[in-house]
Amino acid sequence: MKANNIKNLITATVVVAGLYAMTAVAVPINITVDALSTVSPYLYPNGLATKSVYEGITGSPDNSPATNLKFLEKEIENYNAKNNPDLSEFGLSLALNEEEVSKFTTATDKKTFQVDFSGKYDYVVFHIGDYYEAMYLGSLEISGHNFDVPGVPNGNSTQTIYHTISSARFYNLGNVPDAGTTAFALCAALMGLGIMRRRI
Repeated sequence: MKANNIKNLITATVVVAGLYAMTAVAVPINITVDALSTVSPYLYPNGLATKSVYEGITGSPDNSPATNLKFLEKEIENYNAKNNPDLSEFGLSLALNEEEVSKFTTATDKKTFQVDFSGKYDYVVFHIGDYYEAMYLGSLEISGHNFDVPGVPNGNSTQTIYHTISSARFYNLGNVPDAGTTAFALCAALMGLGIMRRRI
């Protein structure tokens, strides 16, 4: 096998490995990342963004699907700046807006909750008390899943409190080729370049 062909094959293999690594990330992941943090996992204190942080990112205090999306897009950007592989935000749009408090079933200890509906979604923004949490779900089926409620300090005391969920906005990515299809297309393109080089 000629050197160029070997080089093309190695490049294609690396691309394939990278694409499949992106699909192998365990979910869900809290991506409420503080861009100024230097300590992994780089999250805001308690894994939640305060109301003031949220307003600073979105330019609005409104807890609405549109402002939640602005917040989510910024948190994906912050996460990608600190972690590999990058999370996608291609074609990100609202898939489900849930504001009915009765649809969230909180555990007795208030540390976890479940949603009383089903579906597969890529991202979610939770409004928890006066805080916000962005999460990567990666097409997770949310029915029956236990979501953690991050605890926050109760003022200056050592007591930890767990706020209730008031809204959840779920978002999905746009239609993109699956990793396998994309990988094979890239392999074909790379091999085609190798053939063209030989003919030139």
